[in-house]
Amino acid sequence: MGISEGCAEATHLTRLTIVLLFLGSVSNWIAFCTVSWSFISADELLRDQGFGLWRRCMLNRRCDTTDGTRLEWYAGVQSCEVFAFMGMNIAAILAILYAFKKSCRYNTEVRVGIVLGGIVGGAGHLTAVIVFGILRRSLYSWTNMGEHLGFSYGVAVAASFFSFASAIVTAIDIFVSPTSSPPRSKGEVYDNTPI
Repeated sequence: MGISEGCAEATHLTRLTIVLLFLGSVSNWIAFCTVSWSFISADELLRDQGFGLWRRCMLNRRCDTTDGTRLEWYAGVQSCEVFAFMGMNIAAILAILYAFKKSCRYNTEVRVGIVLGGIVGGAGHLTAVIVFGILRRSLYSWTNMGEHLGFSYGVAVAASFFSFASAIVTAIDIFVSPTSSPPRSKGEVYDNTPI
């Protein structure tokens, strides 16, 4: 089945789910990979320093990795983001299979998988955002610096929204759309003998 044919046969809610998961996946990848969760600014010698999940980078200087950190809350944020990252990616893959593969169409288990992936993704992002927002100041060893949240933090908030929204739309789709096998086409015969 081609993309245009799959889109034509998909329900409006399925199309909306795919759009939400696409936006969420893009946000998910940006938040996961960039070093702009927060910034600190100092004088001209120190420049700006950006903190991400996995690296801390100085402007026009070197980057230090933060994986394997001894800050328990920071490791918790990283863990939540890993679960969110995986949940959203699994939900996106299942949504694509559901929309474009006939054997997955009208399959309740696939839709439940999309809902669960969306919930895991949204909850992971939301937990990481809340904990990072509250405890981020303990990352900075200087108290006289100006600090602010960066765009990666905002993108993680957006990813949480898109993930939860896709789970809600898919849950509605479960109750609105048929949950049995797809309608039979002409001349198609199924063997109903018990195994």
